[in-house]
Amino acid sequence: MYKRPLLDGLALLYGSYGAVGVLAGTFDTIADVLPAYRADASHFLVIGRVFTAFAGTVVVLLTYAIARQLRITTFWSTVAAAVVALSPEMIRYSWVIRMDMFQIVFIMLVLVVLLRAMTRPTLGRFVLAGAFLGLAVTSKYPGVIAAIPIAAVAVALALQRRITWMRGLGYLFAAAAASLLIAIVVAPYLFTEFETVLAHVRNEARATHLSHTGDGFLPDLWRYLTVALPQAVGVPGTILGVAGIATLSFRRSGWLVALFFVAYLLFISYLSLWWVRWALPLMPLAAIGAVFLIDRIE
Repeated sequence: MYKRPLLDGLALLYGSYGAVGVLAGTFDTIADVLPAYRADASHFLVIGRVFTAFAGTVVVLLTYAIARQLRITTFWSTVAAAVVALSPEMIRYSWVIRMDMFQIVFIMLVLVVLLRAMTRPTLGRFVLAGAFLGLAVTSKYPGVIAAIPIAAVAVALALQRRITWMRGLGYLFAAAAASLLIAIVVAPYLFTEFETVLAHVRNEARATHLSHTGDGFLPDLWRYLTVALPQAVGVPGTILGVAGIATLSFRRSGWLVALFFVAYLLFISYLSLWWVRWALPLMPLAAIGAVFLIDRIE
């Protein structure tokens, strides 16, 4: 069920491919795409992989953008983006036709918008953050964790007396409404076929899976920190990244990135299964944390 947005996106791309083919004289009608796919799917696999590779490229750019928002120098922000671009795990999943990269894009967009909202809070920014949250959740359900920083920013702004508590509640209501509206538009079947959705979620939350059954909360958390992250950013990168995330938690804006990192890590560690790809949203943030620490030491 959670693959439907990806399938819809691919259908749109394949339809566009058919339209171009009609204009070029390759196809008589767009409907000719289907028999062409059945005869030779290689061209269509390339289209799908370009689709996800584009999302991977956006992740690299957003890594740079968040690093700059945290006032990391241009050089070290570029290094963080380069680490993500050259990460074996990020490269691997940027060429697999899955929703993982899109989930990361939308989660990072939530963080980008919220970092701006912390500087200048507006209703529009909370609505935009909510919209990206809706896209993150419809990409992969763990994206719901991005709701935590949205709520945290509203509370922080109210505590700092930069907005009233009533306005903060209004911002949160608007963000929730935007998230729900986007989810309905992008994935209406999440609501029209709710029982099927629950069945798929229960299947994803099953307790066992061949070679991917978790060992429990603390062992899985430790494996994400000592296996999954090192596979993506190396052991030194992981050590610097975690230390940097810890340092960010005490910074004026950096605590937002640290909050999401910790919340998401705890969430995936709590699940019964263990997958390296579940830690993908943490990898760009670990790279940012690493360069933040180095930049401050210098």
